[in-house]
Amino acid sequence: MKMRHKHWRNRAYNYLREQGRGMTANEILSNTKSRYGPNNPCHAAQLLRVDKRFFSYPAPASVQRAGEGQVLMYEVYPDE
Repeated sequence: MKMRHKHWRNRAYNYLREQGRGMTANEILSNTKSRYGPNNPCHAAQLLRVDKRFFSYPAPASVQRAGEGQVLMYEVYPDE
């Protein structure tokens, strides 16, 4: 894995562990904004998708918006 945006991915990982629930890439990005982080939710989703610490699943219907693509929720694997 490339090391680009490593600090943002670590910040996102820690934030999701603290929250203990799934979030969309947009929610994660808005709560972990940094100067060197991704610029938009699509870029954030790509970064989360390639990092093996995160897993994704389709968002419930209440989060989906009509006319947009599928929205994914991201979580971290539980501690073992």
